[in-house]
Amino acid sequence: MNDPRRTLRLYEWVYIVLLAAVLVMSMTFLRPQRLGMVDMDRVIKRVGVWDRIQQAVREREKVAQAALDELQKRLIEEDRAILARLKENTSDEEKEALQARLLQHQREFLRQRNDVNEEIQRFYRHALLTFRERVRPAVLQAARRRRLDLVLEPTEVFEVLNRGVDLTDEVIQRVEQEGWGSLPLVDEALLSARNLLPPLSSASAHASQP
Repeated sequence: MNDPRRTLRLYEWVYIVLLAAVLVMSMTFLRPQRLGMVDMDRVIKRVGVWDRIQQAVREREKVAQAALDELQKRLIEEDRAILARLKENTSDEEKEALQARLLQHQREFLRQRNDVNEEIQRFYRHALLTFRERVRPAVLQAARRRRLDLVLEPTEVFEVLNRGVDLTDEVIQRVEQEGWGSLPLVDEALLSARNLLPPLSSASAHASQP
């Protein structure tokens, strides 16, 4: 019968050998990752793109609300006529058809409102994605110049690590030099080339550009 103490000592030796091997590899073959960071929120606000996106969203919301108000006005007028007809002596079959039309009007308005909201959100997401993809070359260039292995964007991750090179000002300078802040907010050709466009829903036919 095997001695349990001998088995325990064997596992201890194996563990020590593995730790020693990892230590040797880390000292010989591996090196610490050189990290950088980019505060993309500061970049997009500094070059004016954030304000342009917000203004474009407000304009789209204003146009969409006007269209919804017009649709609601038309449906209310039609609903009044339907309700007046329901008060008359109508057959059960006609009443059922009129009630179905009322329900259809409600669904039509809700669907139109949802479609409009989805289109505005789609424009907002694509505008942010477009800017990030345009800025990508500036980030890569700054990272290569500093010989960095990894560039992080989330500020909270960088603060936890607390060791990295801040590339934000370099990226801002490159964006201003290239004039990327004044380009159309959404470039679907660029997003499509990067495989960043999700499948379009039935409501999203296109996104206009200011």
